Amino acid sequence: MAATRVLGAMGAAVFGPGASAAGALIVPPERRQRALATVFGGMTAAAVLGVPLASFLGGSLGWRPALLGVAALSAIAFVTVFVFVPEIPAGEPPTVQACRGALHTPATVATVTTTLLFMAAQFTVYGIAGAYLKDRFDASSGLISVTLLAFGVIGVAGNASAPRIAERLGGERTVGLAVIGLALGFALLLVAPHSTAGLVFFAFWAFFSQLYQAPQQARLG
Repeated sequence: MAATRVLGAMGAAVFGPGASAAGALIVPPERRQRALATVFGGMTAAAVLGVPLASFLGGSLGWRPALLGVAALSAIAFVTVFVFVPEIPAGEPPTVQACRGALHTPATVATVTTTLLFMAAQFTVYGIAGAYLKDRFDASSGLISVTLLAFGVIGVAGNASAPRIAERLGGERTVGLAVIGLALGFALLLVAPHSTAGLVFFAFWAFFSQLYQAPQQARLG
């Protein structure tokens, strides 16, 4: 189980950046942010549906059928990509020297560091979200599931809004707005007086967490 978990994580780690790069390269430059938003929207929607669906199937049918279902869906995705995604030039292979050269650019260092800190904060807090709701509000398992589902749904909305907001404000201001919104969401969670407010603040956090992805990815590209 541990070995297959590592193997699956490696596949996901390779597929995510590859999907983002492919989505950006198969459209004209002016449509890049919308393409990236579509890619991230699919990932977010999959998380929204996948987590509760996997829990339901694992509990009702057993975890072996649930994992076999994941394997089957992965095989379908492989065939779909092979058939429908056009051939994309590979470009120059990355080297250590090229990475060092990129990091010598001040703008690149700031952008990569911001992304690192943003994602570290995001996943650290999300990883303890269930425990936080339980300890802070004595939330039931049902309320925790509803909160995480709401988090995913609002995240999809934030991701879908990103291209339009970026077109109005520009990518840099949109990223700044997302960072401020994420920090404010975390601060509000610290002072949430009851579970209803906590649910609202989780939704607030979810919107800005996904608002960040597409414009920042476009800047990195």
